[in-house]
Amino acid sequence: MLHNYGSAACVIAFVSCSGLAGWAQTSKNLPSSSETSAATSNSVPGVVAGQATTLVVEVRQPSEEPLPVLATVRLTETQNKIDGSAVAQHRKGATFRQVPLGHYRLEVTAMGFAPAIEEGTLPLSADAHGTVTVYVRPERPPGTSVVNWILPLSSKIGKEYGRAVDSTRLRDWKEAPKHVERVLKMAPGHPEVNYLAGVYYLWQEKPDLARPYLLRAAYLNPDSISAASALGGLLYRERNYKAALPVLEQAVTLEPSSWELEWTAASAAYSLADFARANLHSSRAFGLGRTIAPRTELLLAYALAATGRREDALQHARSFLKSRVEADAGEAANQLVRSLSIDGAQPEVTAGPRLNAAVAMAPPSLLPARLPSRLWAPPDVDDEIPAVSTTEVCSLPAVLELAGKRIETMMDSLQRIGATETIEDSQIDAYGRASGSQHRKTGYAVEIRQVRPGMLAVQEYRDLSFMQEVSVAHPVAHGLGALALVFHPYYSGNFEMTCEGVGSWNGKRAWQIHFHLRPGRPSLHAYVANGNVYDANLKGRAFIEVDNSELLHLETDLMEPLPQIGLEQEHLGIDYGEAGFPKKSTKFWIPIKAEAFINMHGRLHRLRHTFTDFILFSVDATEQQQAPKQP
Repeated sequence: MLHNYGSAACVIAFVSCSGLAGWAQTSKNLPSSSETSAATSNSVPGVVAGQATTLVVEVRQPSEEPLPVLATVRLTETQNKIDGSAVAQHRKGATFRQVPLGHYRLEVTAMGFAPAIEEGTLPLSADAHGTVTVYVRPERPPGTSVVNWILPLSSKIGKEYGRAVDSTRLRDWKEAPKHVERVLKMAPGHPEVNYLAGVYYLWQEKPDLARPYLLRAAYLNPDSISAASALGGLLYRERNYKAALPVLEQAVTLEPSSWELEWTAASAAYSLADFARANLHSSRAFGLGRTIAPRTELLLAYALAATGRREDALQHARSFLKSRVEADAGEAANQLVRSLSIDGAQPEVTAGPRLNAAVAMAPPSLLPARLPSRLWAPPDVDDEIPAVSTTEVCSLPAVLELAGKRIETMMDSLQRIGATETIEDSQIDAYGRASGSQHRKTGYAVEIRQVRPGMLAVQEYRDLSFMQEVSVAHPVAHGLGALALVFHPYYSGNFEMTCEGVGSWNGKRAWQIHFHLRPGRPSLHAYVANGNVYDANLKGRAFIEVDNSELLHLETDLMEPLPQIGLEQEHLGIDYGEAGFPKKSTKFWIPIKAEAFINMHGRLHRLRHTFTDFILFSVDATEQQQAPKQP
C-alpha cells in the first residue's frame, strides 16, 4: 500500500455485497464489552497478547464527512471463526479489541447507504492499534441512473491527480509512486483516485495491491465502465469466476456494444457450468465480434451443446471450421462436431468437453486496465479507443493508398490558399476551466515545396507583428497544415499503423487508424527554441471517411515530453472540411479548425485555431471564401 491507516498498514478490499455472494464463513459469536468514551467496542476473551490487536473502524462518506446516521459494523475473522458487531456513530469509530492477527472481513450497513464489505489483513505487532476507514456511498434511488454524490476534485487535488496520471502513463516509476501516494492521501474516498491507484499497481504487475482499489472504485461509482471492466478482467485472470461474473455483467450493462466484455462474461459463466448465461453472453459476443474474434462462435457452439440445442451447436461449430482457425481451435471444433453427430448422444457437459472448450475462452489479456483520462484535456489517444463496428473488414493497405492520394491533393490545395487565422488562447486549470481568454488574428499561408524526390518542405507564414507576441505565456500551435502528411506516400512508412475498424465522425462512417512514429524515423513535428530544433515524436488517431477516403479528423499526442523546453504534454485535434468559392467551381479539402492543449512549464493552455476568409492565390487574390463546410 502507498499509505497507512493509523499506525498500521492494512491491506484492504472493498466490494459490493453482490460481488461477494457466498463468501460467508462459519463463525461464533464475539461477546461485547462495555462501551468506551472513544467508540463502541468489542473484545475477544482468551486471546494471547501479541497474537491480537485493536482495530478501529471509521465509517465516512466519500466526501470525508461522517455519516449522519448510525452504522453497524460486523467483523468476522475466518481462522478463529469469530463474529462480532459494533456501532459507529458520527465521528466515533467502532472499536474491536483483541482482534486476532490475520484475515478479517467487515460488513457495514447504514440507513440510506449502500451496504459495503471490506476484507483485509492485520499484520500488526502486539498492542498496536490499527484504523481502517470504510467509505460508503448513498443508496441509489429506484430508477436513478446518474451518480450524483461524486464531487469534483479541487484544483489542488486535480493537479496532483494529473501528475499521477501522466507519470504513470510514462511508466516513470521514480515519480509516479510519489504522485499516486500524494493524491491518495488527499482524496482516499474518491472513486477516480482509487481507480488510478488500481491501474498503477496493475501496470506494475502487483494485482494483490491493485484489487482493493479497483473494488473500492467499482463500489463507489457503479456507473464506471472503466472500474467494472478492470475489476472484472482482474478477477477473471485470477480465475475467480464466481466473483468476476456479476462484475462483468454489470460492465456489459454499462457498455453493451463490447464484444470483449461479453466474451469474457461468457467464458466466466461457462467455467462455472452456468450454461444458460454462457449461451446468452457468447451469442452477444459472436454477434458483436465475429470478424475480429471468431472463437466467440466456438464458445457459442459449446454453450448451445451444453443447453441441449444440438442442431444449433452443430451449425455454429461447422461454420467456425469454415473460417481460418488455428490448429488447437480447429481440433476442438472437430471433436465437438463428432460428439454431436452421434445419434442419441447427450450434449457433453462433463469436465472433459469443458476442458476442450478452453481454447474458445476469452484470453486473460482481453480486458487490460486503461489509465484514466486527464481532466484538463481530451483523453490521450492510448487511454480511450472510440467504439468501432467489427462487421466490416479493414484492409489497411487499401485505406492508406486511397487516403494518400487525397493528402497529396490537400497539400497542393494548401499552397494555393491564404486565410485569416483566429486564435483563442485560454489559460486553464486542472479541470480545463478557462480563467481568461485572448483572441488574436493573423494572416496565414502555407508554402509546400519538394526538396528532392521523397522529401517535402512545409513553411507556415503569419503576420510579423503577431509572431513577435508569441511566447511561453502566449503560445501558438505550429505545423497544423503539415500533420496530415502522416498519410502522405512519402511519410506514411515512418509510422506504425493499425486499423481499429469502422467508427464515425460527425455522423460519417470513418476508418479509425491509430499510428505512432517508428523508432529512428524522422519526426513531422518539432519545436524551435533558443536556436535549437527539438523533434516532437507523435502518436495519434485519424478518422478517414469510408466513402471517399477524405481525412475528417486527426488527433495527436506526444510520445514523450520535451524537458529541454519544458513541454510536458501536447494534444492536438484538427477538423478537416470543404472550402469553396462563390464564383468558382473549385473546392478544396483542407484544415478548417484545430484545438491544442499544451502543458508547458506547468502552465496549461487551450488554443483554438479557426481559419476563415480564404483567398485563392493562383486564381483571384481578392475573392473571399464562403464559410467552410464542416464534415
